[in-house]
Amino acid sequence: MITRKSAAALGLILLGNQCSLYGIQLWLPQMVQGMGFSNLANGFVAAPCYIAGMIAMIYWGRRSDARNERIWHVAIPLLLGAFGLALAAVAQSNLLVLLSLALALVGTLSYNGPFFSLPSTFLGGVAAAGGVGFVNTIGSLGRFIGPYGVGALKEASGGYSSAMAAMATAMMISAIIVLVMGRKMAGRKVQPSRA
Repeated sequence: MITRKSAAALGLILLGNQCSLYGIQLWLPQMVQGMGFSNLANGFVAAPCYIAGMIAMIYWGRRSDARNERIWHVAIPLLLGAFGLALAAVAQSNLLVLLSLALALVGTLSYNGPFFSLPSTFLGGVAAAGGVGFVNTIGSLGRFIGPYGVGALKEASGGYSSAMAAMATAMMISAIIVLVMGRKMAGRKVQPSRA
């Protein structure tokens, strides 16, 4: 059943992912152009990152359904995205930065299917609609915070490394929250019921 804590936790998970997803999506063309690619080449360089994300999203959603498992199917892509962003923050080669960002996009996009089936696990009854709306309201803030944060950190530091590190941290926090929620959910299942 719905609890305020569960809805807030789900909202924070979504917030961390949305910060990173929109931070990457809106700034990737600028990052690619900063590597010296022309406007025309920019789309051809960035497109494979999204193609990889699309393929991963379909595969990971089907895998989650086939195994009827959500917690790890949400946590693993978040950890993968955090790893990709952390690697992009320290990478020195343009090719490694692009591959790291592609990895981050695979993580941020493939988490979607399993995540959006999680609210029904924690939210139920008449309050579910309000709970899902609350989760999306918190998460939608990331669509502003992510791109704005990337711009502010780039302006302050002169590069994208600090922004990549910040987004990696947001995704790592989201992964920790979902794992804690899964642990609590598992703990509730093993407790014997009292008559």
